[in-house]
Amino acid sequence: MMMRNAKAALTSGLFVLVVSFPLLAEADQKKEKASLSSDWEFTIGLGVGYGPDYEGSDDYEFGALPIVEVVWKDRIYLSSHEGLGAYFYQGDQLSLQGGINYDGGRDESDNSRLRGLGDVDAAAALNFTAEYEVGPITPFVSLEKSLGGSDGLQIEFGVESAIPFGMLTGRLSAQDLEQMGEVAALEPRLLLGISTTWVDDNYAESYFGVNARQSTRSGLARYSAESGFKSVDFEIGVHYPLTRNWAINATTGYSQLVGDAADSPIVQDEGQFFGGLFVTYTF
Repeated sequence: MMMRNAKAALTSGLFVLVVSFPLLAEADQKKEKASLSSDWEFTIGLGVGYGPDYEGSDDYEFGALPIVEVVWKDRIYLSSHEGLGAYFYQGDQLSLQGGINYDGGRDESDNSRLRGLGDVDAAAALNFTAEYEVGPITPFVSLEKSLGGSDGLQIEFGVESAIPFGMLTGRLSAQDLEQMGEVAALEPRLLLGISTTWVDDNYAESYFGVNARQSTRSGLARYSAESGFKSVDFEIGVHYPLTRNWAINATTGYSQLVGDAADSPIVQDEGQFFGGLFVTYTF
């Protein structure tokens, strides 16, 4: 979910996909722990991601992506993918969180297709996420508002899940996992997700529109992009704990642009793939 940085090499969508899914599995495991030995928890990691160099591009590249996350008392967090924020409410099923992050924008130097369009400046961004667990399924809604740059608003609606392999094979039941306590955190998990993202006029015009000046400089036809649903995203991954501290995370996904975004002359490919492989250490 949402998230959006380490854009010097790859697009924000890739970063959100390959980083948020492994941390989804870790968050799911934390709920199964009977107690915490410390008020602080740290997760560090490093991996490689693969994806388009901008949203709508047909050029792909690899890039190294670091993971850093610090959580205090399961309330306050500072991370490389969600920024600085807090969990405002954590019930048995409903959780609410929000904070401030960094929107890296887009540089026209990222791809020859963008030349003449100018940069979309980087800016701080406010974010808010609500999740509601229904068994192994977690519906969510996430908002991100840029405070500068595009001044855009994105709202993502989706469902995600971290399912223990033991439940998929019939080897374990939900009751078995509860009885296992902290040991359940060592069970590998299949990560699944599907979502759709709505954007406002500011975001749509900044990333997919072409005004008169941009048309003259770039040679692309003028195009007005309006608010509406921007994309539909599918994600799948695996979280494989090696020990209580070390884990391997592999993720992949597909994003299909829709609406005004898909019809933009900036877009070279409406469907794009993402992927990543990470190693994390939690202590």
